[in-house]
Amino acid sequence: MPAAMDRESSDDSGQDRIKKLEDRVAQLEKIVGEKHRSSSKVTGQATASETAFDDYSNKTKSRSFSSRKSGNFSLPQFYKDNWLYWIGVSLLLLGVVFLFNYSIEQGWLIPPIRSAFGLLIGSTLFWLGFSDKIAGTIRQFLMGAGIGALYITGFATFQLYSFLSYPIAFSFMIAVTILSFGTSLRQNSSTLALIGTLGGLATPFMLYENDGSLLMLMLYSCTIMTGAAAIYQFKQWGSLLWSMFVGGSLILLIALVTNVLDVTDPLFADRWILQSGLLYMLSLVWLLPVVRELSDGAPNMVRGQDDPGSEVEEGRRRENPHIQALSLLIPILAVQFMHGVWSLSEPHLGILALGASFLTGSICIPLRKAGFRELSTTHMFSALVLFTQAMFLFFEGNMLLVVITLEALALRYAATRFSGKILSLGSHLLVLTAWVLMAGQALFSLEDVTPILNMQAMSELLLLVSTGLIIPIYLYNSKTAEFYQLVAHIGLLAWFSKEFSYLDSGQMVTSIAWGIYAVLILISGFWLKKPKLRGAGMATILLVVGKLFFVDLSQTSALLRIPLFMGFGVLLLLIGYLLQKYWSEDDPGDGSG
Repeated sequence: MPAAMDRESSDDSGQDRIKKLEDRVAQLEKIVGEKHRSSSKVTGQATASETAFDDYSNKTKSRSFSSRKSGNFSLPQFYKDNWLYWIGVSLLLLGVVFLFNYSIEQGWLIPPIRSAFGLLIGSTLFWLGFSDKIAGTIRQFLMGAGIGALYITGFATFQLYSFLSYPIAFSFMIAVTILSFGTSLRQNSSTLALIGTLGGLATPFMLYENDGSLLMLMLYSCTIMTGAAAIYQFKQWGSLLWSMFVGGSLILLIALVTNVLDVTDPLFADRWILQSGLLYMLSLVWLLPVVRELSDGAPNMVRGQDDPGSEVEEGRRRENPHIQALSLLIPILAVQFMHGVWSLSEPHLGILALGASFLTGSICIPLRKAGFRELSTTHMFSALVLFTQAMFLFFEGNMLLVVITLEALALRYAATRFSGKILSLGSHLLVLTAWVLMAGQALFSLEDVTPILNMQAMSELLLLVSTGLIIPIYLYNSKTAEFYQLVAHIGLLAWFSKEFSYLDSGQMVTSIAWGIYAVLILISGFWLKKPKLRGAGMATILLVVGKLFFVDLSQTSALLRIPLFMGFGVLLLLIGYLLQKYWSEDDPGDGSG
């Protein structure tokens, strides 16, 4: 009995120990589970953070790539965001001008005190912008306003108050220009560089006296532009490039008018001074930026960070739109300026334009090889414009129409081959020019020649065939191609009418030609299975029928009406039979025209 009780007590204690062990295991499992869930939550948060960062990076890279890929030419964001500053600075400087003018009218103080007051205003504004007490973009505008006020003070001191000599006033303006250039580099401000360039170039005119040296004007202007070009080589500010172009162009234009165009017998030396100044400015504003762009490397390749010698494909960066725009304008304007300098005759101007065309076109080759497709295309378009000008000067009438048509074909092919938007636009403009020229010849040409078999008719036929058959082959947009074909179709009908108008029975012959042409279009539509082409043939036939009743019936003799109307009656019956037999059997989905 006691033995049995001992066994029962031992069993109970063993069960208790097992229960305690099970509870302990459950407690440990609970602790481990909580730790696992906590670590999973932290890992999930880290993973989500990494994913969000990756998404942000990808979006940032996508936006960066799209900005590089975008070729739209727009004002820099700097000027869009700070337009209130621009207006404020402009109004402030106008107030300074009004202050000087009003002080003269009222007789306030003596001239040196007025100039000193202007210096105080300019220096204060410049100091406020240069001081660290003011933060933000407004600093650049305050410095710019200060520089502008100093320029105005120098102008007023010399021109309005006249108590300083020319060398002193000129030295002051040069010092302001140097101050503007230096501060622009230190503050990384394109605004100050722009103000310094325009202010420096305007200095000779702000300090203008009755007598002046053209040579000194060119030397001074080229010196200012050299300083601006040096800054551009380091900073590549597009606004600075445009200020050089605008300021240099105005100086050259004013010098041309005053020293050549308004002079009865211009000096040969003055012509060469203007020519030399033009060439030097061309090298600064056009050739030097292109070389700088080439030195940066191909736009579709960037240097690897680890290995600067390696090139890694990272998407095509945006080519400089400022250089593209100037490359399109400068060669064309330069030729016109040289024409004014030397008073060239039309043949000599044609030779000059042709030479400039070849020179500009030769730049396309190294640019294309270096990977600058858009910049190369821009130079090619500029060269073609100059070539077209040369052709206008060399040829007249029919030969000119042939040359422009062939040039339009070549440009259309080049636009397709090199995917150039500028070339594509140029081809459309050349075609439009050719059509305007052909319309002018048709309106003002009164010669009685053999129909069709004459040079004018053949040149016009070349344009019609090119517009309707050749150019649409190289047009990716089907609607544009159809528009070209429609214009050529209408033009060919007018061409038939013009060519046969000199004949005694011209209206009848025109109707016959239109009818044959309409039948050919209709047959081609069936043969090529193009419903739109068949529709054009049917519309032309209806046009011929309308012409028979409203034109030929009154202008054709009674004897000729009989075969004309009977022939067209039989033709329409035959066409109707063919339409019922074949058109319904043709699958309209085979061709969309």
